[in-house]
Amino acid sequence: MNLENLKNKIEAEEDVVKIGEYVRTGAGEIKESPGDLITVVKDKLKSEEDILKICECIRLVSLKNKEFAVSLIPAIKDRIETEKDIGKAGECIIKITHGNLEVAEKLVKSFDLEKLKQGIEEEEDFQKIGFRVWSISLGSVDVANKLIPVVKNKIKIEDNIEKIVECTRLIALGNEKFSEKLIPVVKTKIESEENLGRICWYIQRISEGSRKTASGILDCLDPDKAKNPGVKAGIIELKKGSITGII
Repeated sequence: MNLENLKNKIEAEEDVVKIGEYVRTGAGEIKESPGDLITVVKDKLKSEEDILKICECIRLVSLKNKEFAVSLIPAIKDRIETEKDIGKAGECIIKITHGNLEVAEKLVKSFDLEKLKQGIEEEEDFQKIGFRVWSISLGSVDVANKLIPVVKNKIKIEDNIEKIVECTRLIALGNEKFSEKLIPVVKTKIESEENLGRICWYIQRISEGSRKTASGILDCLDPDKAKNPGVKAGIIELKKGSITGII
């Protein structure tokens, strides 16, 4: 199929995922990013409400032609930045990484950092916050690193330790060094737990993301800050390694 026929086919198609597939399979070897074809695809993406479908289209295009896919970033950049569901925004980034990591990197680096920070500040679901940082780190470690101070501040004012632990685990899955930066604030929250069994579970859960981060938190736990004598004794045993199977 030549480019003109492909353009006509895309103009007649309403499903943007199918459009991405048409570009991936229907244009032979696209050596460059043909302007007319890009304009047609962009217009189709702008009229699509489902951002996950848009990102799937870009993923499919990136499998064929990286430059073509990069040229489509303006059609989705603002939508991801302002998406209220930051979990869905993270899914978008991950979709594109499955097509081409360089395209995902250019997308993430094009984001307005302040809008990303605002999204985290306004989000109450810590699992989504962790997922957000993890997904962004897949595109750019540098951009994700700049979000860690915002996450720290959210953790400081959060009372639900389980939510904090889950956020830390997800961030650790994306980048161990990021989760290590959270150790001081996370360990303080865990020290406020009155149940030793819960403390063990917290450490174990974080270890699923990073054993090193979990070990770092355990090493930093201060038995003297325990809420009761039983927890104090348990933390001492944990630090000695007497209680096994945690990490």
